[in-house]
Amino acid sequence: MIQDIIINEAILGQIEVCYPIDLLPATDQLFLPEESSLLFSIAVKLGNYIEKKEKELALKSSEEKYKDLIENISDVIYTTDNQGNIIFISPSITKLLGYRPEDIMGKNFSDFTGETIDHLKKRFENIKDVSGLHSEYQILSVTGEPNWIRFSSMAIFKEGQFIGVTGTLVDITEKKLIELELQKSESLYRNLVESINDIVYDITMDGTINYVSPAIERLFNLKAESLIGQNFFGFVHPEDQSFLLDIFQNNRFVDHKDIEYRCLTVSGEMVWVQASARNVYEEDQLVGRTGILHDITERKLTEEKLRKSEEQYRKLVES
Repeated sequence: MIQDIIINEAILGQIEVCYPIDLLPATDQLFLPEESSLLFSIAVKLGNYIEKKEKELALKSSEEKYKDLIENISDVIYTTDNQGNIIFISPSITKLLGYRPEDIMGKNFSDFTGETIDHLKKRFENIKDVSGLHSEYQILSVTGEPNWIRFSSMAIFKEGQFIGVTGTLVDITEKKLIELELQKSESLYRNLVESINDIVYDITMDGTINYVSPAIERLFNLKAESLIGQNFFGFVHPEDQSFLLDIFQNNRFVDHKDIEYRCLTVSGEMVWVQASARNVYEEDQLVGRTGILHDITERKLTEEKLRKSEEQYRKLVES
């Protein structure tokens, strides 16, 4: 008698029961119905047992694979409950901050980020409504050294209920320090630019103003921010526009390191400026110019008075 062992509708094997030839019963019915039922039951139980073992082996293999993956990646993987208590953190936390996983598990997330429980609860409320949340914290290592860490988190739901958060931690200390130094440098440069009397400007090739320092206010009686996006040549005296456009469009600043021309304020008052500029390139393409404008109106007026005075004196002498 043969009975198939079936798993997921596929025949995995067979169970076969045989009588020795010399022990064959003297009847056509070799096996009783009870024996057939027993063999079927044995085949079913054996199939279930094999299926269970295969699943256990597959699960074990999967767990070992992901365990190796989690323990060997440089990013830290963590999980908290819905109160922010850390219930899992990968061993790479030791390399990142010097803590052992067992030193951290069971503690609250806020113990390391320095935020209040109320703030943490608010963040947890926010994370329920978004696919992911990113934040940066300065966290002290086990030795007290500050490290900048980026948290990438996502909510965990079970049967529609929020049960916690999982995510990764990445060390961004080097990147953050560079950003902070850059901000410090930019702030220092901005303070320097905004404190000098001369006007610092940056314009595109068509004359659109990208930046102009606050010193422009003393010359044009306009707020610097109101000039952003306007065309610089619109403030140039009509009689000087063609001359200046020729220099600008034909890249003749090398031949005219300091050029002088007239501008008109919003009230129509004429002012003289002396300009210097250098080319601005992006990927070897000339995209604009940056430079300095110096108010020389007083000097020009003095020169004009002197010219007129000399002319009057010359006429007087000649007469």
